[in-house]
Amino acid sequence: MLNNWRLILDPGASGAVNMATDAALLKSANEVEASPPTLRLYSWNSPTISVGYRQNPEDFEKFSLPVVKRLTGGRAVLHDSELTYSITVPRTDPLYTAGIYGAYATISRCIVSALKDVGVKGAGFVAPKRAARADRAAGSVASNGTRARKEACFLSSSRYEIVVEGKKMVGSAQRRFAGGLLQHGSILVGVERAPLEAVFGPGLIDKITWLGAESTATVAQLSEALVGSFAVEFGTLTEAGLTDAEKGYVAQELDSSEALIKSAQRAG
Repeated sequence: MLNNWRLILDPGASGAVNMATDAALLKSANEVEASPPTLRLYSWNSPTISVGYRQNPEDFEKFSLPVVKRLTGGRAVLHDSELTYSITVPRTDPLYTAGIYGAYATISRCIVSALKDVGVKGAGFVAPKRAARADRAAGSVASNGTRARKEACFLSSSRYEIVVEGKKMVGSAQRRFAGGLLQHGSILVGVERAPLEAVFGPGLIDKITWLGAESTATVAQLSEALVGSFAVEFGTLTEAGLTDAEKGYVAQELDSSEALIKSAQRAG
């Protein structure tokens, strides 16, 4: 699946800017077939809750944290100490034509390889049958908990999501359009119990793990390993920024998205 990919290494930004940038990259891939497949690595400059596009952001506004809505589905995530990846490709790319789970499997294989390279030796991804059982178990547990707990991404592991000895370390979501796809996900680097339990209730921390618990590697080392493993799978990754058109898309997203505007105002 070798190709010429664009690599974007972004510094920490607000949830509004991060989600607007991913949306802009997807818009570019969806509308311009010549748009390069892109790997973006980024972080968050303050704790932020993101919700899937079918979730209600108002369910999480009581926690006095910025809340942003993703273009992708899935459940809520508290973004704090993590390295986030996003991948956008046009429909002509082999990753798109591989189908939903073909793309998931390929991306997860790259991330697992990078995690092992930085010392997370037990990293692997969830087989489809096991994921279905985990989802049913999570639903049973969540039915006895709060609404927010039920809607936590890291409560259960879907197929091809990444775990270490049964504990989830990476939460991902994908959305496909006629012209392209976006998959992004959170690779946990560290976890603070208090804010996690304030949002999702007790118990979730026992179901997850993070880089600092599994390895002495730094975020920079993890980022470098990810770039290396994706290059092996996809070919040359050339570091570049957004195009002028994509910068315009970001501005449009920030202007037009009510959820992103609320987030930016609350964070500011």
